[in-house]
This record gives sequence, C-alpha cells and structure tokens, in this order.
Amino acid sequence: MQSEGLTGWGECTAGEHPYFSAESTESAWAVITHELGPMLAAEPVQHGGDCPKIFKQVRGNRMAKRRSENAIWDLESAARRESPFQIWIGGVRETIPCGVSLGIQNSIPELLAIIERELAAGYQRHQAQVQAGLGCGCS
Repeated sequence: MQSEGLTGWGECTAGEHPYFSAESTESAWAVITHELGPMLAAEPVQHGGDCPKIFKQVRGNRMAKRRSENAIWDLESAARRESPFQIWIGGVRETIPCGVSLGIQNSIPELLAIIERELAAGYQRHQAQVQAGLGCGCS
C-alpha cells in the first residue's frame, strides 16, 4: 500500500495451490486486485482496524484480507514512526524472537536435522510435527 510517500507491506501466506486452505496465491491476488484494493480506495481508511468493516461484503478469503489489513497497519506504523506491534498490541520491544513452522516430517532424524538447520539460521522458536504411527509418542 502506498499513501503520502509512504509504503506499507502485507504478506499473504496462501500457498501456490489450494491444498492447505481454500486460497492460493493466484486466487488471493485476484481478490486483492479486483475486490479488496478497490474497496480500500473507495473508503477513508484511518487504520487497519477499519478493514474488517470495509471487507465485510467479501466472504472467506481470510489470507487476502489479512494481507491487505496488515499493509494498512504497516503504513500507519510508518506514518507514526512506531513498530507495528506497538500500534497493534501495545508492544514495548523493538524486536521480537522469530519462529518457523517446520511442517510435518516423516521421521525423527529428518525433523532433528531440520531443527538444527533452522537454529543455525537464527530461528529461536520452532513448531514441529512428525507423522503419526512412527512410535515416537509425540506430535
């Protein structure tokens, strides 16, 4: 999003295919460009909290909606020269620990190798799952 010389970014986490959720990058892009973008252009948006009301007519498409809303929040934070987390939830830190989701792995050794790689990359939090039936007693 751009306004008054500032840029706000929002990430859409939809996958390439609609296998994890009903949205895909292609469908989200279509909803953003043909529906949500024009809705935002037609409404006086003061902050990201306005977006759910503006987008109410569009059913589903949560990832596309959140991407657009997050871009508005980011734009507002740039205008106020504050962290988006200070605006959204009253955060007091300049940085927060970053985490990564590792996906479902086929074996414990495979999972441990991926955890080691991500720890070396600096990720401090990990969400991990192993396929059921491996006899590990974990999920």
